[in-house]
Amino acid sequence: MVNLTPIISNDKQVIQSYGKDGFKISDKFYSSNIIVFPDLVVNWEIAEAIEDLEISFFSQIIGAEDIELLLFGSGKKTIFLNKDIILDLKDFGIAVECMDTGAACRTYNMLLAEGRKVAAALYKLYS
Repeated sequence: MVNLTPIISNDKQVIQSYGKDGFKISDKFYSSNIIVFPDLVVNWEIAEAIEDLEISFFSQIIGAEDIELLLFGSGKKTIFLNKDIILDLKDFGIAVECMDTGAACRTYNMLLAEGRKVAAALYKLYS
């Protein structure tokens, strides 16, 4: 597991580590793909292949209040979301940045520390 050491208030969901077995967030372990919001972590039931994702898989993010930026962590390497999904999310006022899961975890913590309205949709690092 890669250890992350953010300086963020205790009431926020901080990504402490990530690896092929899952994620440690605010002292709780998650073994599935997840969506991390500043105040909540949810299991993300999604398609195995990123190419099979549709906008419906992002309904929890669309329905969330005050999310302006979504970090999409695609696993070990960066895989970009379908352009239509990115445009649909943009129509809801949500910008999307695609990156590998490690970069998404680190970026999420940094933006959270800055007080940004950010969420991270994260694929596990499969071996």
